[in-house]
Parts: sequence; structure tokens; C-alpha cells
Amino acid sequence: MAEGALKRAAFTREAPDVRRQALVAAREAQGRARLVPDQRDSRRIAKTINFGIIYGMSPFGLSKELGISLEEARAFIAAYFQTFPGVQVYIDRVVDEARKTGYVSTLLGRRRQVPELTSADRSQREFGRRVAINMPVQGLAADMIKTAMVAIHRLLERRNAR
Repeated sequence: MAEGALKRAAFTREAPDVRRQALVAAREAQGRARLVPDQRDSRRIAKTINFGIIYGMSPFGLSKELGISLEEARAFIAAYFQTFPGVQVYIDRVVDEARKTGYVSTLLGRRRQVPELTSADRSQREFGRRVAINMPVQGLAADMIKTAMVAIHRLLERRNAR
């Protein structure tokens, strides 16, 4: 499946297939199949890899979360970005922009300052990086929900609903 099709599928009922494909691609690139003992565990592993990597989980964090070696976690992350290069492009772009401007924003314009990116403390810089990656995505989801809630409230008011 081409990367564009994978992105589209992520927003449809086919999303579980995207997770499976990410896991299979990572496994194949690694040449290891020992992580997938059953379908339920496979789903958990794929979700951990997808969401962990997308939101900035380090190889160390992934290795602890999945109970695998640091080398295996690094291989999974490398295989993930090889399979989904657009994710790496997005991450690099959003973090670079946040370093330049000092903030990230959602598509609807809500901003979050990210001073941690310039901290002398490495753990604070890594936290800032995760915030820069996460906020535009999670923030947009929150913006959309809030916008829908306001629209529903106004509709109910116009109809004098209780």
C-alpha cells in the first residue's frame, strides 16, 4: 500500500490494517517475528509502536514498553520511518519550526509555547520535542471537539431544547 493510501486508511475503518502493516513492515525490516505471539498482543504492539513513535517515544522508552532490547527498539523505529517517511518529515518540520518560533500551533491557530526546546537540560529538551510533535495533532482534535460542542449547544439553544 502506498504511503498516501496508508495515511487515508488511518482515518477510515481500515485503521487496524494500517497498524498491522506498520508492525509487519517493521518486523520484516528487522527479520524478527518473535514479538507477535497472538493477534491481541500484535495489536497492542502495533499501537505502541505507532503512537509511541508518532508522539516522540525514544528507543529506550519503546524497549521498556515492549520488553525488548534497545537494539530491537532502534530497529523498529528505523523500520517504521523507512515504511512511513512522511512521519519523519512531519516531525522534523514541526520541531524545527518550534525551535525557530518558540511555539507550535494547531490548524485552527491555537498556540502552545515550547520553551523547553532551548533548555540546557536534555530531559527538558526531549520533553519539549515531544510537546512540539504532539500538540498540533492532539490540540487540533481538541479544537474540533470544542467547535462541535459549541455548534451543538447553539443548535440546541435555537430549538429551545433542554
